[in-house]
Order: sequence, then C-alpha cells, then structure tokens
Amino acid sequence: MSERRAYFNDGRRANDRNWPADNESRGNKARQVSRLKVRTKSLLIDQDNKCLSLNGQKIELTPKEFELVALLSSNAKHIYSAEEIISHLWPESDRADKSDLYQYMHMLRKKIEKDPNNPQWLRTVKGFGYKLLLEAEDKKLKSRPKANP
Repeated sequence: MSERRAYFNDGRRANDRNWPADNESRGNKARQVSRLKVRTKSLLIDQDNKCLSLNGQKIELTPKEFELVALLSSNAKHIYSAEEIISHLWPESDRADKSDLYQYMHMLRKKIEKDPNNPQWLRTVKGFGYKLLLEAEDKKLKSRPKANP
C-alpha cells in the first residue's frame, strides 16, 4: 500500500516539517499585509476577518471598498496617489481610471463618515492623493483638557 501525501504546486509536501509554517517567514508580503490590524479608540480594521468596525458597529463593505481601506491603513502616514491606488485595486485592468476611484471613495465615505462632505477619516490631500487619517482621533484625545480630580 502506497503512502498518500499532499503536495503543493512547488513540490513541497504539506506534512513536511522542514519548511516554515507561517507565511511571514516564507517572505510572502501579500500574506504579511493580510495580518494587518489597525485599532484606534473608535476604528478597527481587521484584515484577517475582512471587517471594519466604527464605534463598535460593524460596517458592511464590498471587497473593493475593504481593499481600499486596507491599502490606506497599511501605512497611515503615506499619502497614496490616485495612480498608486488604481494600480493596487485594479492591477490587471488598464480601463480603470480616476472616476472609478472617485466613485469608490464616495461610496466608502458615505458608509464610514458622519459627514461625507467633510470627511474625518478618508482625507483628500489636494494635488497629492488620499490618506487615512488615524492621527486625528489621537489629536482630539490629546487636545481635550484633563479633568481635575
């Protein structure tokens, strides 16, 4: 009776204990990003579960909307140009353009912003691109006067 073994596409055995079990040690950057979890006092972005919660309430996002939030949250200090975002969201399409991105930003702001016309989370940096503003919440907390005991 021959022994059955599971093999991956690159020839490694699934039960071989000599290769790393976690994606990070294999150098798989896409998988490393998928472990991203961003948490502030009122916002939670959880890549593993593909969910976004605002003030403890789960916000239903489409896969593209979540991918957009995940990209912006992967480096909150970075201002992402429209071209960077488009190439990330639609890597195999040369038909996607800024109007597609504007539509997604508009729909996303309607879902997560109190006032989509005056966004607090998803900011447009004129002439540069877009940024997820996580520091705004920290600044609000720091600027509040402390109560005297």
